[in-house]
Amino acid sequence: MLPSNRAPLSLLGSDATRTPATIANALFVAAAMWLAACQANSSGGSFQPEAHATPRPTATAPSTAATTPIVAKQPTTAAQPTTAAQPTTAVQPTTAAQQSPASQSLPESQPESQPDGPLLVVRARRVLDVEKGAYYAPGEVVVRGDRIVSAGLAEAAPAGAQVIDLGDRTLVPGLIDCHTHLAFQIDAQSALRPVLEGPADAALRGARHAERTLMAGFTTVRELGCDDFVDVSLMKAIERGDIVGPRIIPAGHAISITGGHGDTGGFRPGLLEQSPRSGVADGPDACVKA
Repeated sequence: MLPSNRAPLSLLGSDATRTPATIANALFVAAAMWLAACQANSSGGSFQPEAHATPRPTATAPSTAATTPIVAKQPTTAAQPTTAAQPTTAVQPTTAAQQSPASQSLPESQPESQPDGPLLVVRARRVLDVEKGAYYAPGEVVVRGDRIVSAGLAEAAPAGAQVIDLGDRTLVPGLIDCHTHLAFQIDAQSALRPVLEGPADAALRGARHAERTLMAGFTTVRELGCDDFVDVSLMKAIERGDIVGPRIIPAGHAISITGGHGDTGGFRPGLLEQSPRSGVADGPDACVKA
């Protein structure tokens, strides 16, 4: 048996007692009576609405029951996923990043080892500083072994150092010659040397020219062509300390077309004809071989 439609209306009371709270309570009681009636019908029993609708004091009970689901629900307060998880505080990415090798302080670089050899102090009236565009006067250059240690104003010489005073002279950084042929020599015999001399003659002449070039103030040269790779042999001899000379950047033999600047010409056909092995090349394939 379904409940009467008058049962929930009887819970509303008079117009003077009808408030939002009483109306809500009445609606809740009506819903509860409806569910109870449905359950009774499904089980074959009967429903008596008067037992629930008549007592007025029981109207306050649904208020507590009505608020109970709201208090029990509160999913945010009960679960509190943010407070429990706290991924940011627990992970602390900033602290973890400090463990990265990139963020850790690198070990201090070890100072470069000092060159070995005797200590030499070269003094002069002036020392040119090309970076600042100024002179140190009086100036000095400190050399240990084959390395320049410092250059600047003259100071008290370190203990045990050899001091060379050049007087009224100017010390400048080493010069660089970007186009040399140390094994060549222009004189009356220049045209006949290809048939009168060999690679050993060119090497000995190049050693003499290398020392002269260094004494003129050139500490580095770029060789732009030499027969029989004499310039490479000179470079190795200077690096070994066998002879005195500047640093050499060799090019080997020059590459030229037949009859060009790098070809040995002026002789009868068949005499001293050159090939890619000596740097004379015609066409792309021959240049690759040269």
